[in-house]
Amino acid sequence: MIDDLDRKLLAALQVDGRQTNAELSAHVGLSVSAVNERVRRLRRDGVIKSIRAIVDPEAVGVPVTAFIQVLVLGGPEDIAFGDLVADLPAVEEIHRIGGEYGFLLKVRARSLADLSHLISGSVMPLPGVSRCNTVLSFRTVKDGPNLPI
Repeated sequence: MIDDLDRKLLAALQVDGRQTNAELSAHVGLSVSAVNERVRRLRRDGVIKSIRAIVDPEAVGVPVTAFIQVLVLGGPEDIAFGDLVADLPAVEEIHRIGGEYGFLLKVRARSLADLSHLISGSVMPLPGVSRCNTVLSFRTVKDGPNLPI
């Protein structure tokens, strides 16, 4: 169970995960040792899953963002699809969704040709995949990992 002080720590860490315990201490009004213990507990309990760099996709050569809705026929293929597609490096997110399509993938690609190859060569051939619908993102207005804590 997390309390209001944990929420303040988490909100601060979402803005800048590199903050020292001393900086966090000043932000939430706790001693450095108390902050250290809380952050350690939040990591141990899996509330903080990881601290990582957020990389600019264009700077690393993957400027194309697309969302692929995937219809997977029911049965074991449906269960296995998420695990199989998770191994594809271009796949950034996988969501099991309701509606006509069962999965929504957020993918990054170097070009439209690479995106087309990803869909036709890697996603469509997977067991149980019946059809895909792809939506291109022309511009990302907001893309952030910060949760409303």
